[in-house]
Amino acid sequence: MAKHVKNIEAELIRQNTELKQEVHELKQTILLLEEQVAFLTKKIYGQSSERINSDQLSLFGQSGVFTEPEQTGNQSEETYQVITKIRSKKKTRKQTISPDLPVQDVLIPFDASQCPHGHSDWLIVGKKFVRQEVCYEPGRLYVKRIYIETGTCSECERQTGLTYMFQSQAPHGLLAHSPLSASLAAHVISDKFLLDLPLYRQQRALKQGGFNVSEGTLAN
Repeated sequence: MAKHVKNIEAELIRQNTELKQEVHELKQTILLLEEQVAFLTKKIYGQSSERINSDQLSLFGQSGVFTEPEQTGNQSEETYQVITKIRSKKKTRKQTISPDLPVQDVLIPFDASQCPHGHSDWLIVGKKFVRQEVCYEPGRLYVKRIYIETGTCSECERQTGLTYMFQSQAPHGLLAHSPLSASLAAHVISDKFLLDLPLYRQQRALKQGGFNVSEGTLAN
């Protein structure tokens, strides 16, 4: 009976940790969406007399890449529809990652700070998948899969008679619920603003490299 109670307590602790993580990610997503809504509202309903300093550099201002479709004649129909019908229901853009891409597994280990009492006598019982990112290095794409360790503190169990489950903490992704990595974001921004490479051409190159993502998603 006591063992059963311990298992229930451990499961509740695990679920509580996961819920806190989900709440944090949802808050970050809400903040991002609020910023996008504020920008688009100002863009659509702002006074036409407003002017932007021509000397000011802005990711939103240069070439209008993030607010208007690129006038290349080759952009996808999906991107055009989303931008010209901005008030319509948001379309779901499916991203696919080729199974042939190289995979790098990263395990975030425990440290003593995970235990509230500072114990270091850990018993690792498994690992949990957190997310995967598409990363870029010159000449290739690869997938980074991030895991966190799950374990118990033996010293806490000896002192209290209860089993406490702990998880290591993984760093937050660049964007919530997105496989975008910092290296891939830097690559897209560099090609666009330093090399003037249109997004539709970047989209084709990424697709050939194993990551199929829409031009509209790249713009976002």
